[in-house]
Amino acid sequence: MFFGESRLVEFGTTDGSGSNGFVELSVLRDALRPDMKSLLNSEYVTFPDDFYDLFRIIYNPRLMFPFVRQVIPAQVANRRPLILFNPARLSTFGNP
Repeated sequence: MFFGESRLVEFGTTDGSGSNGFVELSVLRDALRPDMKSLLNSEYVTFPDDFYDLFRIIYNPRLMFPFVRQVIPAQVANRRPLILFNPARLSTFGNP
């Protein structure tokens, strides 16, 4: 992989189309709101440390736009059909 430690994510739009690709964990961490832990209920306060858990409860892609530069090339690198998308139109983003 061309990136550092990465996480497989899936994304979809309201028309039912979608795909998946890899995003570097450091990019995901940098894209999170700095106050994320303070917004979560006490039972979920550790979730920002594990994106699998975090994506179980939060899947709004508007919080994580910078990763688009990695998801699209990762589709090609993994020989998946290339799905070009407008991140503003995503309805879901998270665990595959």
